[in-house]
Amino acid sequence: GGGGGGGGSKKVLLPLCGKTIDMPYILAKGHEVTGVELVREAFDHFVKEQAVTGPVTSSNKGGLELLNVPLKEAKTKGVGGLNFVVGDFFSLTKKVNGSFDAVFDRGGLVAVTPDLRDKYADTLQKVIHKGGRLLLVTVEHTGFANGKMGPPFSVPPEQVEEMFTKRGFKA
Repeated sequence: GGGGGGGGSKKVLLPLCGKTIDMPYILAKGHEVTGVELVREAFDHFVKEQAVTGPVTSSNKGGLELLNVPLKEAKTKGVGGLNFVVGDFFSLTKKVNGSFDAVFDRGGLVAVTPDLRDKYADTLQKVIHKGGRLLLVTVEHTGFANGKMGPPFSVPPEQVEEMFTKRGFKA
C-alpha cells in the first residue's frame, strides 16, 4: 500500500457531505475532492453559495449521478473541479469515481441510524485504498431532551474501533 501522509495530491471522499465548506477548503489545498450526498437540494445550495467558475457537468457513473463543479479554489491548483455525487451513499462503488486515499467523515457516520453502521463501514471499505486514511468525527451523548437519540447519533470510541479494526483499519 501507499506510504505515509506525505505531500502530493490525494483523492479525498466526504461522505454524506451536505453543503459543507470543508470541500472547497480541501480542494484549495490541492487535493481532488468528491462529496456524496443524497439530498439534491444540498447540492443546489452548495452551487449557489460557492464561487462556481463555469458550467457544472454531469454524467452517470456506476448508477449514480457524478457532477463536476468548477470552483475558483480548483483553478489555482490545476486540480479539476469538485466532484459531487448525488445519490445513495450505500450505492457508492469504485465504478462511480475510483477509490480514495482519504476519507473525511464529519457528520456521515453519526447521521446514519445505528442499524446501518456496518453497511456504512462496508461501503467506505470498498472505496478506500488499502493503507488509506479515515478521519472520523463522532459525538457521544445519552440522548436529547425530546427523547430522541439522533441524528447526530452517539458513536462511542470503542464502537468505532471495533467497527473499523475488523475491516482491516488501524484505529
